[in-house]
Amino acid sequence: MAIAIRSPAGLKPWAALLCALGALALADTAAKAQTRTGEVFRDPFISGPGQGPEMVVLPAGRFTMGSPESEHRGFGDEGPQRMVQIGYRLAVGRYEVSVDEFSAFAEETGWSPDEVCLRWFSGQVRAMPGTSWLSPGFEQSGDHPVTCVSWHDAQAYVDWLNHKTGLTDRADRYRLLSEAEWEYAARAGADTDYSFGDDVSQLDDHAWYSRDRFRPYGNTHPVGRKLPNAFGLHDMHGNVWELVEDCYSDSYEDAPTDGSARTSDDCPDRVVRGGAWDSGPDYLRSAQRSYDWPNSRTNSTGLRVARTLPD
Repeated sequence: MAIAIRSPAGLKPWAALLCALGALALADTAAKAQTRTGEVFRDPFISGPGQGPEMVVLPAGRFTMGSPESEHRGFGDEGPQRMVQIGYRLAVGRYEVSVDEFSAFAEETGWSPDEVCLRWFSGQVRAMPGTSWLSPGFEQSGDHPVTCVSWHDAQAYVDWLNHKTGLTDRADRYRLLSEAEWEYAARAGADTDYSFGDDVSQLDDHAWYSRDRFRPYGNTHPVGRKLPNAFGLHDMHGNVWELVEDCYSDSYEDAPTDGSARTSDDCPDRVVRGGAWDSGPDYLRSAQRSYDWPNSRTNSTGLRVARTLPD
């Protein structure tokens, strides 16, 4: 089969060939990495320079989701506990989606938010004019997790990412994690409050959070600066809440046990997980759940992406 290589304006044919060969080499490297548990890969863009987020290949497995009724904290919605089977190959973002990664999407598509972002101000959550993912109420650099994004914004980013990597019509396309996948990834084989155990005194090594959630003056921090969990994932506890696919329900009764998301046509709230820079330690537990409107934006909410890998 012949491959036609078109040279962009001003680019010599030999240079275009080198670019094409480089893209093929990156794609081959990513494909090989996807076959090995624990490997990190990035999908190359098929149009223009760049790559997708760093992804970690997770092992298939089973885990107990939720917490015992005697230990429910937060909203009391962490049960009943149930066994969930992740019986497929899953890749999860090594980090939360960064400001730089989201900027590439926004710049190419012309995307801009149509509503303000909620932020802490004078001890209250308020809608502050001029607050957005570009100006969330504190300084950020490109390696901070993007925030002030809604569930719908996250879906727009994922759609763009699939277009850029050529995965739009494929079963292994990029998407948000399901709530069950998120907890499986966060626990990383542990059945304790946090992926590293129950000792809150160790939380500083693993998470960005607030010691006083009633006075959460602070900000996000660069991704990947804290210790990863046993799966090699960073910031599963803290930094920003992470949007997932599921509709929120205050019980796990009748929830899927195969790792899939619980969705419906009537979905007033979407689940967020993991706690954030302004959350207290209890809100960073692996079983902790929260939710928000799908069009709501806050300066403590971001996203992480996933892919179901082919067998």
